[in-house]
Amino acid sequence: MPSSSLAYWVIVYNVPSRSSIDLAPRTLERLSELPNIGGMKDATGDIGRFLSIDPAIKARQFQLSGHDTTALPFNCGGHGTISVAANVMPRLFVSMHRAIVTGNGQAAIAIHRKSGCFTGGAGISCGTLRSARRHGLHLDATGSFAA
Repeated sequence: MPSSSLAYWVIVYNVPSRSSIDLAPRTLERLSELPNIGGMKDATGDIGRFLSIDPAIKARQFQLSGHDTTALPFNCGGHGTISVAANVMPRLFVSMHRAIVTGNGQAAIAIHRKSGCFTGGAGISCGTLRSARRHGLHLDATGSFAA
């Protein structure tokens, strides 16, 4: 994990859908060598990219999902999620992460499905802030759809 002796860390965001620039894997590797880079957020939606990251990089930096639909598989080897849906439904994403960390894969799958981001639940995609907000408003405090 990142050095605790640093006053601050930088999290590199790779969000090509918003920036129109996709940081190449080699660029991310080079950035990982900088001492104040604490982690990376990947919002490409490409789980293969995450799986190809050198385990040594994963051991020294946080690897965060930034894509709602890949949050579940990403968290099976990553460290968390910074995404639209995670900000709208934080309890669900914390519950999913805890289920993964404690080895309860079936519960994690069920929670991710409940978020609606795995399948676009209720016909709503969690890919945009507006649609995620709308989706989140239909959930009650327990994460169940309100009647």
